[in-house]
This record gives sequence, structure tokens and C-alpha cells, in this order.
Amino acid sequence: MRSFIILFTLLGSLNLSAFGPIDKQGEKISFDEKFVFKPEQALKELIPGTKDYYYYNCLHLQHEKEFQKVNELLKVWGGKFYKSERYKTILNRQMLFLYEQSPSETQKHLIRELKLQFNHQKIAAAQEAKYPNALDQELINWEKFKNYPIHKLTDIALQKSQIENSVLAKGEPCCKELK
Repeated sequence: MRSFIILFTLLGSLNLSAFGPIDKQGEKISFDEKFVFKPEQALKELIPGTKDYYYYNCLHLQHEKEFQKVNELLKVWGGKFYKSERYKTILNRQMLFLYEQSPSETQKHLIRELKLQFNHQKIAAAQEAKYPNALDQELINWEKFKNYPIHKLTDIALQKSQIENSVLAKGEPCCKELK
């Protein structure tokens, strides 16, 4: 039994290089896993000038806080693959890393890239009514209005309507228009 354990341990530690590195479960190790554990070694496998080459090199340099080198790589990369999502991702990360150095530039970039708009209006709080919402019945009483002297009224239309109302109050028919 013990010899089987030693045999499996030896076979598990063998690197079958024809098939690439293999993990303990017998599956091939992905590039992302290699990049996480041994970034320098993984970066050597990439072909210079490809999207992956620029992306992973910039990502590694950002992890190492070498932002000037990232800017240089972004200039070269931007000329070739400006529209790629990975380029935009690295550029946005770079702007966020450099926020303390140039906050206004970072804010302008994020507003432009995320298409942010700050044109909303402040919602006004409900205001308390300053004026009454019902008329005082004592002030608009018909008897008070009927007894109001007509010579004090300056509006001709109001005089005409008062005359019409007084005729209606007496119960007389108002068939023709008053002039």
C-alpha cells in the first residue's frame, strides 16, 4: 500500500511538458492561474504586440505601481487596439490609480467614458399654503353684494352684471340684453 502512495506521488510530481503544466487534479493550468502565481514567468509566454500581451503587461505594471510604464504601454497599445474592451478597462483603472495626482483629469475622463450627466434639478419640498384655500362666506354674501353702491364700481362689465343680477333677484324675466 505504501509503495502505491510513493508511486502516485512521484507520478503526480512529474511535469508532462508535452501537454503543458498540470495541476493536482490532472487539469491543464490556465494562463490566468499562471499569471496570478508567477506573473513574470507567465508574461514571457505572451507574444509581443498582441492584445493579451498589452493587457497582462499593463495589469502587472499596475499591480507593481509602475504607472509611468503603464502610460507608455497604453500609448503604443492605443494606436493598435483603441476600441478593445480590455484597453478601456486598463485605461479606466489607470485613471483611478492616478486620481490623487490629477483628480480633475480623472473626473473628466470618467464623466466622458461613463456618459454621466449632472443636469438634474433639485426636487422642491412641498410648501405650506400661504393663502387661504376657501373664500370667507361673509365677504361674498349676496345681500352684502346687492347693497354695495354701484357708483363705487369702476368696471363697466361689473356694473352690467350687477344690474342683471338685481333684475334676476326681483324675479323679472331677462329676455333682452341690457345696454
